[in-house]
Amino acid sequence: MAIIGQSIARVEDARLLSGSGRFTADTAPVAAAHAVFVRSPHAHARIVEVDVAAARTAPGVLAVLTAADAEAAGLGWLRCPATLPGHAIVDPGRPILARERARFVGEAVACVVADTLAHAIDAAERVVVDYQPLPSVTRTDGAIGGEPLWPQAPGNVCCDWSAGNAAAVEAAFAAADHVVSLDIVNNRVAVVPLETRCAWASFDPKPQHYRLHVPSQGVFFLRDCLANDVLKIAPERLDVITEDVGGAFGMKISPYPEYACLLWAAKVASRPVVWISERTESFLSDTHARDHVTRASLALDAKGRFLALRHDVIANLGAYPSAVSPTVPTLGYAKMAPSVYHIPAMHIHVRGVFTNTAPTDAYRGAGKPEALFVLERLIDRAAPQLRLDPVVLRRRNLITPRMLPYKTAAGQTYDAGDFAQALDRALVLGQRETFEKRRKQAARLRRLRGWGMAFYIHGTGGDPNETSRVVAEPAGRLTATTSRQDSGQGHRTVYAQLLADRFGVPLQQIEIRQGDSTTALRGGGTGGSSSLIIAGVAMIAAGEAMIARATELAAQHLEVAAGDVEYRDGTFIVRGTDVRLDLFDLAATTGAIEGTATFAESNASYPYGCQVAEVEIDPETGSVILLNHLSVDDLGRVIHPASAKGQLVGGMVQGLGQALWEHIRYEPESGQLLTASLMDYALPRAADLPAVDAVFIETATRNNSLGVKGAGECGTMGAAPAVMNAIVDALKPYGVHHVDMPATPEKLWRLCR
Repeated sequence: MAIIGQSIARVEDARLLSGSGRFTADTAPVAAAHAVFVRSPHAHARIVEVDVAAARTAPGVLAVLTAADAEAAGLGWLRCPATLPGHAIVDPGRPILARERARFVGEAVACVVADTLAHAIDAAERVVVDYQPLPSVTRTDGAIGGEPLWPQAPGNVCCDWSAGNAAAVEAAFAAADHVVSLDIVNNRVAVVPLETRCAWASFDPKPQHYRLHVPSQGVFFLRDCLANDVLKIAPERLDVITEDVGGAFGMKISPYPEYACLLWAAKVASRPVVWISERTESFLSDTHARDHVTRASLALDAKGRFLALRHDVIANLGAYPSAVSPTVPTLGYAKMAPSVYHIPAMHIHVRGVFTNTAPTDAYRGAGKPEALFVLERLIDRAAPQLRLDPVVLRRRNLITPRMLPYKTAAGQTYDAGDFAQALDRALVLGQRETFEKRRKQAARLRRLRGWGMAFYIHGTGGDPNETSRVVAEPAGRLTATTSRQDSGQGHRTVYAQLLADRFGVPLQQIEIRQGDSTTALRGGGTGGSSSLIIAGVAMIAAGEAMIARATELAAQHLEVAAGDVEYRDGTFIVRGTDVRLDLFDLAATTGAIEGTATFAESNASYPYGCQVAEVEIDPETGSVILLNHLSVDDLGRVIHPASAKGQLVGGMVQGLGQALWEHIRYEPESGQLLTASLMDYALPRAADLPAVDAVFIETATRNNSLGVKGAGECGTMGAAPAVMNAIVDALKPYGVHHVDMPATPEKLWRLCR
């Protein structure tokens, strides 16, 4: 029975739901020492002195580490490995403990290691830091020309980047019959995974070998950054292990300073050292996301056809450029900015700026949600100016199937899709035809009803480097090893489905291995919604290589020519006879049979969808009820529909969270984080949401041999603009043309006043 396209029971669920998961905190040795970090209470301050004398004599203390100690030990600073071809990035480096200056509230200044967590907390309170507060800058739109963070970054500009054809855009705007513009703030958000950041490290002095257990999105990137930049050792002397991960969303890509400190501390203390972030610590020190201020314009002709798109973006990168942060508001942002529409010309200018805030970095979508939000809001702003229905305006500008393959103004080539079909399905499922009737019914109850929509399209990417291994084990198991890292997506199930379908081995005999730099061959980890494409293709190729080798061995064992042996569903058959040999019986005789393969296809795919939202607002209180939210999505060939839908719905909820509730806020004068707990930072709850739904259409991509497209980040991209368009639609009676996220009750109440 074919299992591709079937929502089989996920192979990881029984273990995780029964409490048998192995998350990093579960694996720490009982005898491990505990680390606690002393963090800056100031957004910007000169560090005059760090007095650790009292802390070092406190009960149970094994070590108290400072920036001066790190310098004496010869440790380096973390660097930003990202590049922007043709454009410079100011990378001052990031010390693993603040040196001379603290640059955001929550930056680690000292690390205390003790035999118990209680002793470490007590000793940390004895560390006395003499700070000289300095003026700070936290506002994105106040960074340029504000108080400088780094002498090498005049005006606080980390990168000044542009893409597109400026001359063509200027000409199009000059000839346009209509121009619409908006000033848009894309609010800063926290990632808030269920599992906070944590790690434990050990050091073996005889071979001078380090080991780090950490929830990550790929062990090799962390290993190489920490070994090369901080420890100054060959990467092979550092093992990085990641087992189960409780949510990542881009935030767990980065090599954080705490991880480097733990490796160093394990060497100094001569025992394993563990650190588990508390939730407030997480809000303070994890990378945040989004945080753009954008001036955007769209040029149209008299018939409402799009002519050109222009963005001027200031993107807040925080105090330090993080792992891939300079690429998020630049390459990631511009990549899909034209979306599913025929837009002949585009120009995007981005300035990434330093501020006295926690660094920002990739978060589910990594630049694409921000860019798509801008365009979808511009379209809804343009429609009334042209006296057109927003649906009609969108349909008029869609790329049609006859135009495919289509190269966008951003340089991407869409190979497959039917955007109008997604629109038609979404209009039916979203009951657009009868909406005005529902609006009138709501008005009789003194409620404001609004309907909104948004398209999204994602260009999958991520690091394409991947070498997978597939082994037929003598014990009767098929094992497959990958560098990609599952953090809740269900990789083990989907990879096993692919292998079971292709090689006829029962699912229960297939084991997927990941997260170990000592056994995985090499690869870029999870990111860019491309794990299924990259690891799936590489695993199938590795499996084919294993079968080719096994066929040779089977022929030798059966004393026939290899050309006479056929492999079918776990068994080798000698053609024209009833002679058979089981794959695993062969492995029991010959030993493990291995095949490896490196990904050699395109990691680009273009999943897209159309989302619709319906809301109701009480003008007396500003409260918003989300009545309906759904998406029609083309993910290409869908391997496991339930997992794909789960990814879409989860992404939509994160997008809705940003639109309606979530907002990381710093006090402008002091730079203090005002939303440092779940009492102050609002997350979407089940009671706040309707039954968010996703429906599939399928057009297989020709860019990879599996015909699959990415899924993980897609839902996030269309959710926020769809619901914000619905909110603005509801507020039409009050003459409201734009609302910045989050659309809180207070904000809407004031608009209604």
